[in-house]
Amino acid sequence: MTTMLALNTFTYDDLARWNLYCLALPVSRKTVVQSKYLLTLLLWAVGMAFSWLLVAIAPGSDGTVTAAFLPSLLIGSALLVAFAITMPFLFKLGVEKARLIMMLAVAVPLLIAVGLMTIWDEQAASPLAALSVAMAVIALALLAVSYFFSVRILERKDI
Repeated sequence: MTTMLALNTFTYDDLARWNLYCLALPVSRKTVVQSKYLLTLLLWAVGMAFSWLLVAIAPGSDGTVTAAFLPSLLIGSALLVAFAITMPFLFKLGVEKARLIMMLAVAVPLLIAVGLMTIWDEQAASPLAALSVAMAVIALALLAVSYFFSVRILERKDI
């Protein structure tokens, strides 16, 4: 939920015509992109920490790392993949035109992550652990590539 706030900032920026105002300031376009990605990562980290805390203290939870950490990491990483796909389109097309891409980019990785979690039950922690870590590494790599695409898009964009 917290990561969706990062996407909402694009909507508010469009409504307030922030991009025009921002270009009048001594702020580079690269810095604007950095701020969006940093906000996304910060809100993702807060959401992950809150998720881990809630799962760890939930009634019936055994409090182990496997029960609290791995499923949250898998789903959280799927969200990062969605943001890595969505962010360049948001910079290129704007919020209204990128809305369908945004919905697909969020739904598909989450459905895949939830589907994979149902394949392995709680007893099969090692495949889930490997998948969760792999997904996190892939998500961070995609986010880095996405960042460079977004910088390039915004530097070339006429606003």
